[in-house]
Amino acid sequence: MVNQIVDKKCVLIIGSGFSCAVGEKAKIAIPATAGLIKAGKSLIQKNRNPFPDLLPFIKHAQKYKPDIDIEELYDSVDIAAKMNEHHWIDGLPREPEPILKQFRHLIALLLSKIMRDRPGRQLTIPCAAMLKPFRVRAILSLNWDVIVDRVLDDANLAGDVFETRGIEPNMYGLEQPIYRWDEERKLLCAEIKLGHRAGSVLLKLHGSLNWFSCRDVKHFIPISPRAVAYAIGNPDLRCPHDGSKMDPLILPPSSGKDYSVYPFPTIWRRALEELKNADRVVFYGCAIRPTDFYLRDLLLKARMSGKEQPQVFVVDKKSREIIKRLKELIGYKDVQVWRTPTIS
Repeated sequence: MVNQIVDKKCVLIIGSGFSCAVGEKAKIAIPATAGLIKAGKSLIQKNRNPFPDLLPFIKHAQKYKPDIDIEELYDSVDIAAKMNEHHWIDGLPREPEPILKQFRHLIALLLSKIMRDRPGRQLTIPCAAMLKPFRVRAILSLNWDVIVDRVLDDANLAGDVFETRGIEPNMYGLEQPIYRWDEERKLLCAEIKLGHRAGSVLLKLHGSLNWFSCRDVKHFIPISPRAVAYAIGNPDLRCPHDGSKMDPLILPPSSGKDYSVYPFPTIWRRALEELKNADRVVFYGCAIRPTDFYLRDLLLKARMSGKEQPQVFVVDKKSREIIKRLKELIGYKDVQVWRTPTIS
């Protein structure tokens, strides 16, 4: 089956199960989306100052639903904010917005800590080995971590992952430089790379740990994935355009994600084109949640583009459930299973 995938126009869609599988191979615990609440509570208790409102809210929500997942938890805050309910929980801030912001910073802090505590190649080598059989045209990632990003940033590993047409100068398919952190000067510097813009790409549909924006979202700054551990929480990190403070640009686990902010419209358009032209689509550790309406819409638009349906592969421990969702929600007909014991 691997030989059937090689040398085809293959698009790989990866979810949190993929990162967990990389972690298993590297013997590193990487929390899946469902495990972020447990991991987050532990981190909050050690770092109370940055999250003064979040821990009380999580404890309050778990009184009513002990097994609440992070999407339900975030949505409960998000809905309250949109309804302008200022007195929705006694003892918490009158405005829910601080909790939403603390959620985003908690996710960034959790994942950046994993990147910081481990040598880079401890994760990238097993990751590259898992990606190598596919020789993909594009990777559509639903993950915030920068494990795959680091693989593509390593010239010795990147050639094994993508097909021979090479990687675009900006690996995210955007026409702007990626920035690096200059420790001596304490500022971000543009890293200009020359090359063709018709190469392979990593399209991060929900944002990334190494993506930042000004607080009024005027400027989008992608930095090198090698520098992410130093960037998160760095008080010296300022926008290279206007000197303003920057926040991580990630879309949190909410059913009401906002994709209107640059670069998401550009990325999602490119993702659609890649899917339309694909002969093979592989879902690797990707749950296809019924509440992820934008992803479902993306897959439906690609399937209904008039072109013959691609072959679809699923790599997941819960492959039967995923196949059922793909057939019922997307309408794929040709779906095959590739079982492996290391997928979460």
